[in-house]
This record gives sequence, C-alpha cells and structure tokens, in this order.
Amino acid sequence: MGYRTIFWYFFRQHMALTGLVLACLFLIVFLGQFAELSRHQSEAAGWTAIETMTLSLYRSPVLMQAILPHVMLIASALAVARASRRLEVTILLQNGLSHLRILLPVALSGAVFGLGYTLVASPLSSYAYNASERALTELLATAPDPDQRNPREMMLRDETGANYLLIEHVAEDARTLYGVLVYRVDPRHSLRQSIEAERAVATDTGWRLEGARELFRAPDLADEESVRATLVFSQRALAQRYEREEVASFFALPEKIALGQIVGAPVHELQVQYYWLAALPVLLGGIALMAGAMVMRPMQRGGWKGDAALILGAAFTIYTVSTVLDALGTRGVVDPLVSTGTIPVLCILAGLGAVWIKRGGPWRMRQAMNARTAPAVAPSDDPAGAAG
Repeated sequence: MGYRTIFWYFFRQHMALTGLVLACLFLIVFLGQFAELSRHQSEAAGWTAIETMTLSLYRSPVLMQAILPHVMLIASALAVARASRRLEVTILLQNGLSHLRILLPVALSGAVFGLGYTLVASPLSSYAYNASERALTELLATAPDPDQRNPREMMLRDETGANYLLIEHVAEDARTLYGVLVYRVDPRHSLRQSIEAERAVATDTGWRLEGARELFRAPDLADEESVRATLVFSQRALAQRYEREEVASFFALPEKIALGQIVGAPVHELQVQYYWLAALPVLLGGIALMAGAMVMRPMQRGGWKGDAALILGAAFTIYTVSTVLDALGTRGVVDPLVSTGTIPVLCILAGLGAVWIKRGGPWRMRQAMNARTAPAVAPSDDPAGAAG
C-alpha cells in the first residue's frame, strides 16, 4: 500500500468527520436562531413558522464562522483518536511511517476546509445574511408603527481632532440629512463643542447646517475655534451603509476598508476580519495538526480522559487568546496582522511540539544530557581489581 492511498484515506476520513461535527453544531445554532426569531411572529402580520425557519437558515452560516476553530479541533481529535483505536496508527508507525506523515493529510484537510470557507462559504453566507436582513425588514414593516428612519453614524478626522456625526434620518435622495448632532473632540478625545442642527443640506462645497444651535462649548475654546458651518465628506458614505463585520465576504472587505479610509472612519475591525479570513486555511490546518498530535498514540487503551482534558484546555486557550487579540486588534492596540497571525503560528508550534514529545524527544534529550554529565571511568592499575 503506497503512501498516496494512505494519504487520501486519512484525508477523506477527516473531511467526513469535519462535516459531521459542523452539521451538529449548525443544527444547534439554527435552533437558537429559530427561537430568537420566533418572538417576532406575533409582531408582524402574516409571518409564518416557515418564514422564521427560512430566515434562521439564512442567518446561521454567518454565526458559524466564530466556532470554526472549535469544529476543526473536535473533528481532528476524533479522526486521529479513531485511527489510533483501530490500531491503524500502530501499524503505520511499525512500517516506518513518521508521526508527521500520518498527520499531514489531517492538517491539509483542515487547510482545504478553511480555504473553501474563505473563498466559497464566506460570500454565500454574507449574501444569505443580507437577504435575511432585507426580508426581516419587510416583515417587520407590517408591524404596528414601524420605524422608518434611516440613521447614520460617521466620524470626520482632520489635523486638529475629529467630528462625530449622529444623523437621525437620511432622505431618499441622500441630499438632506435630518436631526444632525455634531461632537467636536481634540486629539486627546476631549469634547470641545457639540452642535445640534435640524438638517444638513448638500451644496457644491459640502453639507450646510441649518437650524443649528450650540449645546456645549469648552470654557477655553476660542471664538474662532468652532465646528465649520459646512461639513465636507463624501456622499458615497451615505449611499453605502456599513454592515456588521460578520456579514462582509472576503471579497467585499477590501472595498469596505477603502471606504472607511475615505471618510476617516476606523477600519481596524474590518482589517482584522479580512486578515482572519485570509489566514483561516493556516489556522484550521494548524489546529488540525495540533489536535491530532495531542491524541495520537500507538495503543489507544485508556488515556481518553487525559486526551479530552487536553482538547478542552486547547479549546479554552484558543478562545481566550483569540478573544483578547481580536479586541486588541479591533481597537488598534496591536497590528491587525499580529492579532490574526498569532494563533495560527502558536497552533503549528504546539502541534510540532506535541509530535516531538510523542516521538520521545524529552527522553532522548535527557539521555544525551546524562551522557554528557556522567563522569568518565578511568582504567584501574590494580591487577586484582581488574580481575575482580
């Protein structure tokens, strides 16, 4: 039996288990969405359980993105543990196949799964979620007193600070803004001035505030320092609303990042999402390698409690570290590349370290150290002692 046959055997086994674990967790997420959306049925006329089920089905794939690392962790551990229990790992090791070559198809299966999600599932899930949002808006429009406002929130930066804009409603032609609140802050984010305007009208030079009145003014603010009566920002920012970062596909994120940079909005969160999707194949491949190395053993007799504890500890560590890094990345404390690239690198290193331990690395190192530190035995000159 050639290695190619062994490779594809483990590859298919891992893919099948990954699909099974993914389907089970998808069902749990789907039921949660169904329960959450069911409360709207009494608020809209003609809303049926079939529509609730359809919207839940559209929205669930987006929510699965956050648990993909845990799906891969569980599936990889189950695949390798099953191969060990069937003595397949034992036979392959006895025939000269190394630990890494046994785990290679598992790791590549995880990488292929991540690549498929980034390039195929992410755009489809984004499209499905946006479709569910439009359908949900139409259904809720039949509820009593629907909220027909079209609000916006924007930030305009310049060399002396920033203006935060809260807009209650944008007209259909995007030429008039109603209920505009402007907060002026300095580079230290201290409030300098706030202005409320009834509306802002588009002109050739910007947006002219009408019916404006000052709500707050810093005591040390000079007369010449004030929010400009005409605000300048791209009308494209009103025509295209920012969506939640979960619903943006891998291919749509670069344009959203460019749009945020045009209007001066923070884009760290979008960059983290983009780099996370780009690194997803490496992340899932590294997790598959790590999980497989943790549970691999020549004889799978007992020890399952320890393996389960290791997998639970790895899941908790991945969740905790990724949550912290994601928060730091979205706030610009660390570079988005560092925020998204740390976990894949740590998983690969942990997997290689687990393989080294399973191959007896610490024991061999202790042997080498003992051989170096053992005192040399000098030959004896006493014939009696030599004879004895």
